[in-house]
Amino acid sequence: MLTTFMDATMKRTEFFLLQSIFASLFLTLISIESYAQVEVQDAQTVLLANTLFDEAMDGENRPAIDALLDSEFSWVFPDGSYYSRSDALVTLPETALSKTGETVSVVERVYGRVRALEVSSGLVRALRIWVLRAEGWRLLHINELVKRVEPEGGPGPYRPAFRDTVPVPTCENPCESVPYVPVTQRSRDALLSWQQQEIGGHTMDMDLWGAYVTDDWVGQRAGGQRNPKARRIALTNRRKENGVSASAQATVLQMRLYDLEDAVLMVSLTQGLRGRPEYRTRIFVHDGMRADGGPLYKMAESYGQIVVGTPVFGREQN
Repeated sequence: MLTTFMDATMKRTEFFLLQSIFASLFLTLISIESYAQVEVQDAQTVLLANTLFDEAMDGENRPAIDALLDSEFSWVFPDGSYYSRSDALVTLPETALSKTGETVSVVERVYGRVRALEVSSGLVRALRIWVLRAEGWRLLHINELVKRVEPEGGPGPYRPAFRDTVPVPTCENPCESVPYVPVTQRSRDALLSWQQQEIGGHTMDMDLWGAYVTDDWVGQRAGGQRNPKARRIALTNRRKENGVSASAQATVLQMRLYDLEDAVLMVSLTQGLRGRPEYRTRIFVHDGMRADGGPLYKMAESYGQIVVGTPVFGREQN
């Protein structure tokens, strides 16, 4: 009788255990399907929000624009002008894209609740950073620029540029410090990671530089062609082969980091060696750990726009 009772108890236990496992698997499948649906819905929503923004700008619809802009919205134009949220709402400026008269294309890159939309028309590129807030998708930042026509084939023969013929100053700012103190841990980790990347750029250690840049990263600066990671590394290695041993990094004049949880946005004003001031927009995403054990953030987006009309400033040599 005892054996029979124990056998029955074990069978019931096995039954309930299997039932629990199947239920868990079922709920997991539902969760995965629901997550996929949410991702699709979010993508459709952010693209719709972007379309609504363009329509509101074309129609000078201030209430609609006001509803779509984040409270910390900022805008960098192709001439280097910088607008805050209130500036944009007062002036309702034309987007550079609306002036080309050419077809507009949109490429979306997903960083969780942060979306980078690269909106292109002719030679105009606009990086639009959208963030999912509690009230829906909000446009946080725009960086517009005009690129040059892409050359056919690969890079031509090496020609020493100005930066390769002058002494390179020690990289104190930004390699060691910048005139900005991050206010959150994620922002601090993103800045520390970026400084390691800048050290790699300064010393031309492309293994170090590449460790802090995503594989599909593409840099874009006004007046230049798109610069994928592999091309950036190849061009730097070619400079090294021609006797260049250090690269001057742009000094940070002003900086602001936005902790968006799934990514960190950097908007900075920098000064290159014998160059003009330039706004830089960058996105960083958490991916691994740094050599010192802290969270590693990789640069995933990089846009640069010079401030047109400013003189070419020199920099003191250390």
